[in-house]
Amino acid sequence: MMKKYLKNQYTKVIATALVIPAMLLGACKKLIEIPPSLATQVSTARVYSDSTNVISALAGVYAGFGAGSYVFNINGGLLDVYTGLSSDETVYSFPGYAPLDAISANNIQPDNAITAGFWSTGYQGIYSVNAFLEGVTGNTKISASFQNQVRGEALLTRSLYYFNLVNIFGGVPIITSTDYKINTTKARATVDEVYSLIISDLTTAISLMSDKYPSAGRLRPDVNAARALLARVYLYRGRWKEASDMSSLIINSGLYDLVAPNVTFTDGSREAIWQMLTLDPYNQTAVAQSFVPYDTTSQPTYILSDNLINAFEAGDKRFTAWTGKNTDGITSWIYPAKYKNHTKTDSPLEQWMIFRIGEQYLIRAEALANQGLLDEARADINRIRTRAGLGNTTAVTKDEVLAVIAKERQTELFDEWGHRWFDLKRTGKATAVLGPLKPNWTASDELYPIPLSEIKTNPFLVQNPGY
Repeated sequence: MMKKYLKNQYTKVIATALVIPAMLLGACKKLIEIPPSLATQVSTARVYSDSTNVISALAGVYAGFGAGSYVFNINGGLLDVYTGLSSDETVYSFPGYAPLDAISANNIQPDNAITAGFWSTGYQGIYSVNAFLEGVTGNTKISASFQNQVRGEALLTRSLYYFNLVNIFGGVPIITSTDYKINTTKARATVDEVYSLIISDLTTAISLMSDKYPSAGRLRPDVNAARALLARVYLYRGRWKEASDMSSLIINSGLYDLVAPNVTFTDGSREAIWQMLTLDPYNQTAVAQSFVPYDTTSQPTYILSDNLINAFEAGDKRFTAWTGKNTDGITSWIYPAKYKNHTKTDSPLEQWMIFRIGEQYLIRAEALANQGLLDEARADINRIRTRAGLGNTTAVTKDEVLAVIAKERQTELFDEWGHRWFDLKRTGKATAVLGPLKPNWTASDELYPIPLSEIKTNPFLVQNPGY
C-alpha cells in the first residue's frame, strides 16, 4: 500500500510541474492525479528543461501548502486552528465532530483523521521537495545562480515540514529521496537527528539563496526566510548566541519593520519576511475561512479562551486589531481575526504569513535574556510593546524578563503556526498550564499519536507513549 502511495506521489509531483504555471502569475491549480499506468510517460526531463519549467515545478512544491484536504493539511494554515485547541488559545464551540472534540480534550486516538492528515500531507510535501531537488541539483540546463536560489527555497520548505512534524509527533522518519524501496521501511529518527537535518538544510539554504527577493512582493522567499526558521530552531534547541545572532542579521537588514497591527497581515506588509500566495481560487486565506464568521450575529466555530483574553493588557492594540466580536443580542463571542477577509475580492488583500519580523524580535529577546543580556532583551520587548500601544516593561530579573517574553509571545503570536502549543512544550510548562484546564491531561498528550494507518503499513514505526 505504501509502495503504491509513494509511486503515485512521484507521479503527482511531475504532473503538477507540467500543468501549474508560475505561482506568482496567479496560478491556482491543484495537484493532479494521473493513473499510475501513465507514470512512465511523464517526462522528468521536460519538467526541468529550462528556468520557466523549473519555476512551474517549484510552484507545484508550494502548491503542497494548500493541496490535499483543506481541513487536514499540516502547512495549509489549519495548524493554527488545531494547535490552538490543543493549547489554551481557542475553544471549539460546536462539539460533536469527534476528531475535533478529541483534539480539544487532548484525548486523541491513533485513528484520528486530523492528525493522520498532518502526517500524510507533511510527507507528501517532503516527497514533492525531494523530487524537485533531484530534478534541479546539478542541472546544466539552468544557470548556477538560479539553481542555487531554487534549491535553497526547496530546502527551506522541507525544513518547515520537518519542523512542524517533529514538534507535533516527536521523532519522525527522515526521508530525503524519492526511493520508495528505502522510504517504506524507514524507522523513526530521534528528535536530535531530525533537528540536525533541519539545521543542515537551512545552513545550506542560507549559503545558496539571494539576499534579494526573487519575485514581486514577498511571495517567494529570500535568504532571510531561511534565517528566520533557523533562528527559531536555534531558540528551540537552546543555542542562545546563535539564535540572537541569526535574528540580528534579519532585523539589521533594514528590509523589515514592525507595522500597525491592523495592516500586519496585508499583502506586501513591511512586517513580512515570507508570505504565501493563497492557492484557493475563492478565498484569501484558510485561516480567515476557519476563524471568521460570515456575519456579525452567528456563533463562531472557534472562540478565544478566557486564558488568552485575560493575557492581554488594557489598551493593547493587538487585541483590538486581531480579534473580532459577534453577538446575537444575548451572548457575545470573541474570535481570532488576524486575517479578516474571506473572498478574493475583499479589501485590503491579505496574504498568509509564514515568517514575520515580530517573531524575530521575540526570538532575539529570549535568546539575549538567556545570555544574561537583560538590557538588550528589554529593548526588544519594548519594541513589541510600543507597537501594541503599551508602556515599557518593568521586568528586572532574568526570570521576570523571561516571563514577560513568554506573555508577549502568547499575545503577539497567538493562533499562528502552533507557536503557543510548541512554546508550552519546549519550555516545560505544558502540564502546569494545561493540567488545570483539561481534566484528562497527561504529559504524554504533548505529542500527537503516530497515525494507526502508518503503524500498520510500516512495521518499523513505533507508537508514541500513552497511545
